[in-house]
Amino acid sequence: MRRITQGSRIAAYLGGLCLLLSQPLQAETVGIGTIKTISGEVQVTRNAITLTPIPGFELQEQDVVRTGAGSAVGIVMRDQTILSAGASSVLRLDKFSFDNKTQTGAMQTTLKKGRLSAISGAIVKHSPEAVQFKTSTMTLGVRGTEFIIEAEDRGD
Repeated sequence: MRRITQGSRIAAYLGGLCLLLSQPLQAETVGIGTIKTISGEVQVTRNAITLTPIPGFELQEQDVVRTGAGSAVGIVMRDQTILSAGASSVLRLDKFSFDNKTQTGAMQTTLKKGRLSAISGAIVKHSPEAVQFKTSTMTLGVRGTEFIIEAEDRGD
């Protein structure tokens, strides 16, 4: 028969506490989309930290996706919207919400420079007024399913 001492109880408690603290918090932000393809140099800036993503990388609201010269990135949002940013592009994922059950939500992105093509997902089908793509000179309200926009760097 093994005897449990006060010291072994404390060690077990501290071990469990360390395990609990090492786990990610459940309140962590849910991803809004995933990087599916990368060609060349792609970076994601999140909370002033620059990350180098790989396919499967989960994106969050306010992430800024940058592509280098001769580079491109393919993104699939949670509502199955497909975004493709071309060379030397800067795309900020301003807002995104999506309810799988009702297929409704909202999306807002800003193309600061470069080229972006999009194929609309579920949000546009159910709430077209809730989807906006912005550049420094215009805001596009999406009513169709496929489009391409271009933006010049205006230094903002």
